[in-house]
Formats: sequence, structure tokens, C-alpha cells
Amino acid sequence: LTPLLPCGVLWAFYGSALLAGGPAGGAGLAAGFVCGSAPLLALSQWQAGRWRHRLHGPNARFLLRAVLLGAAVLLAWRSFVALQGESCCA
Repeated sequence: LTPLLPCGVLWAFYGSALLAGGPAGGAGLAAGFVCGSAPLLALSQWQAGRWRHRLHGPNARFLLRAVLLGAAVLLAWRSFVALQGESCCA
């Protein structure tokens, strides 16, 4: 299911696996990537389930909208800074 994640790190991983020198090298890189990322993804999903049970009604809707708006603002800002030729992370 990882190809469904639109992540720059994931695409860099795919490129590295293709250039690994063979199927065994690519499989080794894939195993390392899965072992490193699967526990963090599982932990984040587990925490999301706990928060969902704690928040109900208008509070949950407000928090969801605030998080989505914050993510949209951050993406727009990073795109604007990148178009200016600068780095937002330097």
C-alpha cells in the first residue's frame, strides 16, 4: 500500500531501490524502509484512534478543520517560498 502515499521520501526510496544494483539490494532497501517506517505509521494510527474516542461532536469537527486548514496554509506557504527561490528550512 505504500505507493498510495504521496511522499517525497517514498519516491526517493523507490529511486534508491532501482539503483541498488539488483533485486537483492533493492529488497534489502525495501525491508529496511518497511522496518523503519511501519512502527511509526502504526503508532500514529493508534494515537489517532484514541483521540477519535476522546473527542465528540463539535469539538472533533473543529479540531479536524483546524488541522486541515493548518496543513493547507503550511503547504501554500512552502510553495510560495519555493517559488521565490528560497528555502524555508535553511
